[in-house]
Amino acid sequence: MKKNYIKTIVFALLITIMSCRKHNIIENPITGKKVLVAKQDFPNKMTWDEAKVACSLLGEGWRLPTSDELFTMNGISVHIDNYKYEEEHWTSSEFGEDQERAIVLQYSLSYDQLKKKEYAVRAVKDAE
Repeated sequence: MKKNYIKTIVFALLITIMSCRKHNIIENPITGKKVLVAKQDFPNKMTWDEAKVACSLLGEGWRLPTSDELFTMNGISVHIDNYKYEEEHWTSSEFGEDQERAIVLQYSLSYDQLKKKEYAVRAVKDAE
């Protein structure tokens, strides 16, 4: 467990360095809510719990995207730096009463997966 925690911290530091230059901004076409999108996915795939920690280590407000935000990112992926919509990405949306699953999105398909599986992660933050 300690090894995974250290790995997560290193990922967070790497993504912070990569995302300091400029962020992409997306806007939900229905709600008008704007979200900053990190410049890169984290360098390695990770479990849902590791992803939540890694996003939070980027600083105040950084988090996993909601399903709606990730759908929007997939729809405009050509405008988001280094975004690979063909990869499966974690969302912040949990699934089921047992809290053992969360929603993964690939292309425009969403499905639930066990949180212990590893998928790509792109952090987001509410734009102010």
